[in-house]
Amino acid sequence: EAEARAAQAAETEAALEMERLRDRHSAVIARLLARAEACVLLLQALVRYGATGRFIVISGWLPEPRLPAVRAAVLAVSRDSIIDTEKPEDVPEAARGAARIPILYRNPVLLRPFQPLVELYGTPQYREVQPTAFFAISFLAMFGLMFGDVGHGAVLVLAGYYLFRFVPRFLDYGILLAEAGVSSAIFGLLYGSVFGVEGVLPVLWLSPLHDLPSFMRIAVGLGIGLISVGLILNVVNSWRSGERFAALLGVRGLFGAFLYWTVVALAARGLMPASITVPDWMLWALAGSAAALIAIGAPLARRFARVTPPAAGPPVPRWLVALESSVELVDTLISYFANTISFVRIAAFAAVHAGVFIAMFAVSDTLAGYTFGRPFSIAALVAGNIVLVLLEGLTVSVQVLRLEYYEFFGKFFRGGGELYRPLMLRSDHKGGVS
Repeated sequence: EAEARAAQAAETEAALEMERLRDRHSAVIARLLARAEACVLLLQALVRYGATGRFIVISGWLPEPRLPAVRAAVLAVSRDSIIDTEKPEDVPEAARGAARIPILYRNPVLLRPFQPLVELYGTPQYREVQPTAFFAISFLAMFGLMFGDVGHGAVLVLAGYYLFRFVPRFLDYGILLAEAGVSSAIFGLLYGSVFGVEGVLPVLWLSPLHDLPSFMRIAVGLGIGLISVGLILNVVNSWRSGERFAALLGVRGLFGAFLYWTVVALAARGLMPASITVPDWMLWALAGSAAALIAIGAPLARRFARVTPPAAGPPVPRWLVALESSVELVDTLISYFANTISFVRIAAFAAVHAGVFIAMFAVSDTLAGYTFGRPFSIAALVAGNIVLVLLEGLTVSVQVLRLEYYEFFGKFFRGGGELYRPLMLRSDHKGGVS
C-alpha cells in the first residue's frame, strides 16, 4: 500500500512537471513543428525539380508584381541562391509551344462572378485579350433587355444581397444576382413595368410588346455591335500571336470585318426606314478599305511577321486558291448574317416576358370574378411572379449564355490556356503551414 501511494505521488509529480515543461516550451515546440512540416512539404515538392550534389534547381511561373517579395524571401533564408528571371515570351519551351504560359485573372469584385461563366467555355491563352469585362457588360445588357421589370429586378437584388450577406459560400452568386437584378430594374424602369403592371410608371423608352418592330431593330443593332467587337478582338489576338496575315486578311480578321460592315450597311440601306439613311461615302469607305487591305495587306503582314512561315510544299494553282478563298469568304459572311439574325431572340424573349404578364393578369381577373375569389386571385399573382422569376429568369440566362458563347465568343475566343496555380504548402495539423 505504501508503494502504491509512492507510485501515485510520483505519477502526479511527473504530470505536474510535464505541465510546467509544456507551458514553458509549447511556443518553441509549435514553431519547430511548423518548420518541420514546412520542410517535409518542401521536400515532397522538390522531387519535381532537378538536383545535383548540394544544389537544387527550382523553376516555375510567377506573377511579375510578386517577384520582388519572393526574391527577398528566398534571399532572406538562402543568401547564396541565384535567382534568374525571364519574360514568358523569351522562354524557349513557350516559344515552341511545348509549355503553356499560365494566366492569372485580375478582375475586380464586380467582374469576378463572371469568371466561372467564361471558364465554362474555356480558359484564355496568355496572349489573348481577357474577355471577362466584355462578357459581363454584354451579359447584363442582354439580360436586362429580355427580363426588364422593376419588381423582378428588385427581387433578384434582394436574393443576391441575402446570399452576399448571410451565405459567404455563395458570395459570387450573390453579386451576380444583384448585378443582374440592377440591370433588370433599369430596363424595367425604361419599359415602365413593375411586376408587369403598366401605367404606374411612364414608358421612358419603349414597350417590348407594343413596339416590337423597333425592339427587333435594336436587338439586331446590338448583335451587329457585339459581333463587330468580337471581330476586332480576334484581330488583336491574332496580331499578338504573331499571325499578322490572319489579323489583316483573314475572313475573321480586318478584311472580313470590313466586308461584314459593308454588307450590314447595304442591308440597312435597303431594309431600314427612310428616316435612317446610310450615306454613300460610308459604303465607299468600307469597300475601299477592304480593297486596300487586299492590295497592301500581304506585304504588310510579311513586314511585321513574327512567326516563320512554314516550308513551301508543292505549288498549288492560283485558281484553286482563289476558289477555296471565295467559298470560305461566302460561307463566313453567311454565318455572320445568321449570327446577326440570331439576336432577334432578345426582342422575342422580351415580348414573351411581357406577354406572360398579360396571361397571368387574365387568370387573376378570372379568379377574382368568382365568389370569394379575391384571395385566389392574389395567390395566383404571387405564384405567377415567383414562377416568372425562377423559370423565365433561368430561361433568359440560358439564352444570354447561348448568344455569348456561339455568336460572340466564336468570333475571337481560342481557349486552351492554363490557369496559374501557385505552389501551396498545406497541413492538417494545428500549428502547421498553409
